[in-house]
Amino acid sequence: MQQPSRSAKLEDEFVGEGYHTLCLRIDELIQLQEKLGVGPNIVAQRLLRGEWLVEDIQQTIRLGLIGGGMPQREAFDLVSRCVKEGYLIDYTVLAGRLIMAALSGIEDEPLPGEAEAPTMMEDTTPSED
Repeated sequence: MQQPSRSAKLEDEFVGEGYHTLCLRIDELIQLQEKLGVGPNIVAQRLLRGEWLVEDIQQTIRLGLIGGGMPQREAFDLVSRCVKEGYLIDYTVLAGRLIMAALSGIEDEPLPGEAEAPTMMEDTTPSED
């Protein structure tokens, strides 16, 4: 049985000065863990519990922008300008959603005309009345 397709990509998310695609692929997750000294699941827990560090938010979003296709320097500059004091709470939710998408994925919508797979086996045996 084929598993449903999942993506770790968030599209059309507002960061600083416009809408961007963000994605934490394996390479970005490894960089995040090296930069923060903890695994992505710990970062996710800190963000979701409100026990985050500033770097949890900034690095998650910076690496997500890079994973979404933005050049490294541009991502660094955007995060430096916009993900800063006075705006950190605004970006906590985005950072949390981004890392959760990387860890568990977001189900892709089926293509038009593509049949949806049943979620459970249906009992097709006739009932005896």
